[in-house]
Amino acid sequence: MGQDPSRYDLIIQEVYADPNPSRGLPNGEFIEIRNRSGKDLNLRNWLISNGTTTGKISANFMLKHDSLALLVSSGSMASYSPFGAVASVSPFPSLNNEGDTLQLLSPAGITVHALAWDRSWYGNEVKENGGWSIELRDPQNPCAQKENWGASVAALGGTPGRKNSIAAVIKDSSSPKMQYAYITDSMTLFAVFNEPLSPSISLNDIQIDNATLATSASLLPPLFNTVQVKLNSPLKKETIYTLQLKGISDCIGNRSTQQVPCGILSSAQPGDIIINEILFDPPSSGSDYLELVNTSRRIIDMRSLMIANRNSLGKISSLVQLTRQSRPFFPGDYLVLSADTGWLMQTYQPGVINKLAMDLPSYPDTEGDVVLLDNLGNILEELRYSNKWHYQLISNPEGVALERIIQDQPAQNQDNWHSASTSSGYGTPGKINSQQLTQKKDLSTWSFSTRIISPDGDGRDDLLIIGYSFLQPGFMTNLLVYNAAGKPVKKIVQNALCGTTGFFRWDGSGEAGARLPRGHYIVYAEVYGLDGTLRRTREVVGLW
Repeated sequence: MGQDPSRYDLIIQEVYADPNPSRGLPNGEFIEIRNRSGKDLNLRNWLISNGTTTGKISANFMLKHDSLALLVSSGSMASYSPFGAVASVSPFPSLNNEGDTLQLLSPAGITVHALAWDRSWYGNEVKENGGWSIELRDPQNPCAQKENWGASVAALGGTPGRKNSIAAVIKDSSSPKMQYAYITDSMTLFAVFNEPLSPSISLNDIQIDNATLATSASLLPPLFNTVQVKLNSPLKKETIYTLQLKGISDCIGNRSTQQVPCGILSSAQPGDIIINEILFDPPSSGSDYLELVNTSRRIIDMRSLMIANRNSLGKISSLVQLTRQSRPFFPGDYLVLSADTGWLMQTYQPGVINKLAMDLPSYPDTEGDVVLLDNLGNILEELRYSNKWHYQLISNPEGVALERIIQDQPAQNQDNWHSASTSSGYGTPGKINSQQLTQKKDLSTWSFSTRIISPDGDGRDDLLIIGYSFLQPGFMTNLLVYNAAGKPVKKIVQNALCGTTGFFRWDGSGEAGARLPRGHYIVYAEVYGLDGTLRRTREVVGLW
């Protein structure tokens, strides 16, 4: 070639990642490419990469304009030759059945086409399990991502060397969407979009808090969906800015003007992020989910976070990194993790906004450990949960999430967790918990969250939260409930050691665990210290 190739001169248009069980195609992976350059190309020294392995076409191979070629391993050459033009790639980058980021590069190492696909691109739960390829629908719209791909409908499971079985004209009228933005070293900003962009970006169209601070802007390979911006002055930590990009267009020409929050990323410290809700026993149609909340003032880099469980020996196990790409987790934001975010959105919309699709460690239905760590292995928070923490009157906890009641109270406190309410759909991923209370800092010695408790699961006064605040530690307390006749019916706690602040709870149950009859009850609080001081408090509470 006399000049460097342009983007999309050569494109990937079919991927056969999992040949088993075969429906008739050879037992070998292939990547099909198409020449869109308007001229014949010699593919010698062209490269194909999955980010880990990069293979090369070493032999001369002329590919005519608008023609197809199959890229295969040397061992699959003979079996795929009957299907059309075949080029051997060595080493052939093994295709991950779960998904890959594939890059097609010129001999000079320039990314000409790339796609980051996963199992969801099949759009078919049966076909994603093997024996079927994914095909590009419209080769004239190569910058489109998931919406332009789908599972083959050919009888053989794919169409190597032939027109794709799902070929169609795709009209793309959607503007590119800026998903998030972040700042790394105080002077370098990244804005991430949902699709590849046109390289024509004006510096005057990049503004931070209505000021033009950009000195340069460029699109980053391989997907060309990330804008890197160099700034003319450093920005401050723990400050949220507003980034606005005007007139940004995708490679088809759809334009948009958008703004998102951004700020300098930080690593998390213990106490910055809490475990706020967990569904560990989902319905058969659903999936586990875990909700985190950033309670700090820092903008946390999600890439620095990992989750895990503990094995039978109590050792940290099944470590999973939240994301391989930097992504901001803003103060006060919720983040929901689940393998099936589609089900999550369908079931709990519109609550779930900030979410990550990922395979969680195993969280058993009876009890288990949730461990949140940073990427250096430091434990940020840990929760050992049990299905016995659910509200006792729930006969079947399947599909019912456990919610944290008070965010600034310890996670490992059974009394700080409760079943999500019936009215919330038994879960509140991505929004305030149905059972959440705010711990007041100006408590007197004792405080009561309500004067009427109605533990019916509707999220309104299902619990009585009895808060305390003492000037010094070391006090012991007894909490008892009496009925209107003066008979003790429940010991909430007995001889419990208090901190300086904390709380206990009562869910309307008696000693046997069953709900008490409706009526008025007296909650009696008794606290005593080593110096012999004794304080008593009585409060009448209605149970309805």
